[in-house]
Amino acid sequence: MTKEEMIDAIENAKEMHMNQMLKIESEISGKKVTHKTALEKMDCKYGIWFHSHEKVIKEILGMQFFERLDKCHKAWHHSYANIYKMFLEDEQKGFFS
Repeated sequence: MTKEEMIDAIENAKEMHMNQMLKIESEISGKKVTHKTALEKMDCKYGIWFHSHEKVIKEILGMQFFERLDKCHKAWHHSYANIYKMFLEDEQKGFFS
């Protein structure tokens, strides 16, 4: 993987998470959403890609960049998990849950 390919992949991940924000807004508004947003960073497509390419990312972009991206990604999912707990968790449980 080249540096350019890696940067493209990271940009695509950013776009995917921005699209997830639109889905979250739709969910909060009560709209039906397919392909729910992952609560954990390791459960989303980007997290899977990011950690499966950890070694090459560190080699090409450096340890600090990797750790900074990982920290931001973790914070994003942590924030979403809080939103989910406040607004969506009860909706996912049924009447008899």
